[in-house]
Amino acid sequence: MNQEFSVSELIYALLKHKWTLTISSVVGLLCALFVSLFLITPSYQMTSQVLVVPSNTEESAVSQNAEVQANLQMINTYKALIKSPKVLNKVNQELENKFSVGELKESIQPITEENSQIINIVVTSSDSKDAAIIANTVAKEFVNVTPQMMKANNLELLDQANVNANVSPIFPRNSIFALGGLILGFLGGIIIVACITIFSNKVKSEADLADLDTLVLGTIGRIKDYYPE
Repeated sequence: MNQEFSVSELIYALLKHKWTLTISSVVGLLCALFVSLFLITPSYQMTSQVLVVPSNTEESAVSQNAEVQANLQMINTYKALIKSPKVLNKVNQELENKFSVGELKESIQPITEENSQIINIVVTSSDSKDAAIIANTVAKEFVNVTPQMMKANNLELLDQANVNANVSPIFPRNSIFALGGLILGFLGGIIIVACITIFSNKVKSEADLADLDTLVLGTIGRIKDYYPE
């Protein structure tokens, strides 16, 4: 049979199988939520902040500006020190070897904004409390250890992560998973309807018999509510 369909025929097929589309969308939504809630381990992020401050506040404005520029150039060095074995070994001892140095290094990400003297110590973990404790401990040990290594005492603990904070995981986002599952389920329903329509052997009109060289003797229209006497 000729399997060419117009847009109107496609829309009619989708409307005819609207329950198929509805069920497939709901199934996709539920599957996505199941994966998000039960199969994926959530990830939490907590942040502590360290401020690089001028070492002498009584200097002239020109000297302070030069020191600020020097501190900004040192930011990358400070970020590397945060993940250095010297700092992480201290953190590991403080946390009673609950995590390995490799695990700590993998979970820590020092982040700074452009031209900012604030270093954000961002920690990602499957437990929000662990993430907060690691972030706070890293910040404290970094402030304590760095002056011994750099011969400069210009670091100050600016803010600590809230250990008891009730935070949402950064991944997975249940709403995004649900929306994605709904869309994928709907697209899957469209594919099912298209397959049903394309591979259907039902004769719906005289045009379907054109390729079969079949003689059409006549047609019978649809009769509604017919009851023979």
